[in-house]
This record gives sequence, C-alpha cells and structure tokens, in this order.
Amino acid sequence: MRLGSRDSAGLAALIAELGTLRLDGPGALALVVAPLEELLGAAHVFAYRFVPGPTGLALGEFHLGGAPLAGQTETAVRRAMNAWLGTQASTGQGPLRPAPRLRNRVLTRAGLEALVGPNAPSVRFLAQLGFGGFDQLRVNLCDGPLLLGHVGALRSAPFELRQRTLLARLVEPLCRRLAAERALREAPALRGGFELACEALPAPAFLLGADGAVHHANAAGHAHLAAEPDARRLLAEAARRGGDGRFGVTTLRTPGAPVWHFAVRRGQTTVSATGAVVGAGRAYGLTARQLDVLRLLVRGHTNAAISAELGISARTIEVHLSAMFEKAGVDSRSALVARVLSR
Repeated sequence: MRLGSRDSAGLAALIAELGTLRLDGPGALALVVAPLEELLGAAHVFAYRFVPGPTGLALGEFHLGGAPLAGQTETAVRRAMNAWLGTQASTGQGPLRPAPRLRNRVLTRAGLEALVGPNAPSVRFLAQLGFGGFDQLRVNLCDGPLLLGHVGALRSAPFELRQRTLLARLVEPLCRRLAAERALREAPALRGGFELACEALPAPAFLLGADGAVHHANAAGHAHLAAEPDARRLLAEAARRGGDGRFGVTTLRTPGAPVWHFAVRRGQTTVSATGAVVGAGRAYGLTARQLDVLRLLVRGHTNAAISAELGISARTIEVHLSAMFEKAGVDSRSALVARVLSR
C-alpha cells in the first residue's frame, strides 16, 4: 500500500531513530510507544519483552502508552501479565518461541483468532484485562525462532490496511535494533566467560584486533608481554600470517563485525594465576588487601578498575603497590606481575 506523505515522514523519522543506538538512550520498546500512538491512531500501545525466571517467565520490560485504562491501572496490568507468564513454560514452543506463523507477522484481532482460535490464551487474556471490545494490532518481533519483544496497539475502531502497513514496515528495523540491544546486554557475560576461559589456559593467550593490536591478555600473557620487548610486534606478525612457530592463531569472523584473532604462545606454560598469587602472598608476606590488589593486577586490571572492584581509592592502591614492590624487590607493575608468575 502506498502511504501518504505524513505517514511516510513519521515512519522515516522513527526508523532513523531506531537505527541510532545510544548506550545512554531509551531502548527500542520504550522509544516506539508514543510515536506508534500517533501513527496508528491507537488508544493504547503496549511494548514488552519476556525473560526466563526461576519458576517461569516474567516481564523483563514493559511500556504502556495512551489514554487512561478502563478500570485497570498500569500496575494491575503488569501484575496480571506476570501472573499469567509464571504459568507458561520458558522452554519449548511458548511465549519465548512463538509458532512460525506468529513470528514477525502483523495481525489484527480477527487475524489472530483465525490462526489460534478464539479460546487461545493470548486471545482470552486480553479480554481478562478488560479489552475484549477493542480491536488489536500486534506483532511478535523475533530473531529466528526466539522472541525479542512484542508490540501491540488497541482501539475501539477496527484497524485498517494503512495501520497494518505502517507497523509491518517497522518490523525489520525493530528486530534489528532489539537484536543489537540483546547483544549489548549479553556482552558483559560473554566477556566475563571469555576472560575466565583465557585464565584457565596454562599458556600466554591474547585477543588481537584486525590490526594485530592486543586488546586482552590472560595473566600469563601479561607476563609474556612484560618479559619479551618484541612480543607485541611478533603477535601482530603472527596474526597477519594466521600463525607461526611462536603463536597459534585462530581468526574469529562474524558477519557484519570486525575480524578478531585469538593467539596462544606455543610450547610455553605457566602456573595458574590464582596459584601464583597465593604463592606470592606466602613468599612475600602480603596482607589480605594486597592479595586482592595483586589478584586483579595479574588479570590486567587498571588502577581505576581495581578501585571500582574493591571500593578503595586510587591513592590506597598506589600505597599497596609500593609496599608490594618493596617486598618483591621490583620497581614496576609489569615487573611485579612477571615476578609473581615466574616463581
């Protein structure tokens, strides 16, 4: 369907906003509620996503816009939705994995009932909330089989082809934006898992950028960098060659993302970082707080990161470092790490 100039302009502005992801800005679901009220001529707009809970599913995010609800407060709607979700399975084909015919497809109330029947839970639940007399326009936003979020609109007059077309043209940019937000939410956990896996390796290990620059190293890797002046240059050369006699290199490629390289020093093993720190504590007579600082230091943390982790000031960290330098007979952070890991 061909849209009018006003609809096209409003749609273009919203799609442009969805394409700009700011870490301090609103998420896509919060962002679309008010614009969709106007674009769709809706009395109410819902936007939400689900998360697995300990006993079932729960609302991970919930946004509601429009006129005051008839006989329902927003808190009551949230409570009712969470109660219903708690009875739903978090695995298998359920709210988190809609049936293929319900994925990324804009449906009116009549269209939904034709697919799932008038007694389906998703149909009956809307009536339980007091919206049985409203038409609805809804879409399950999915990445493959997995639900990213849901957007729905309600009004007393039937939705027309124009409104269905507007919402349909938002599906792809909404899915793209929600997938990016999910990746950002998962990034800290993925990074933490990667760092733990690196620390478990008994050899120096490094994550390199496309240009061969070192972006992350395990404790053994930091010791190697401190002990070998040419290590960074040799790592970059190994990355360009896909590996050599010194380093085994695995190239990590993801469509649409920069290339990364994972490099491991061949034929060189060290004791674990945890064991080395404990041993250093006994050998040098370190205090409990000095051990805490040293544990983070050998993992490559900066003073700012150590301060945030331990809740102590940068000045206090410097005092602890100076004391450890004296006890270990070194004069720098890198020398301390190398001394600890080479014992």
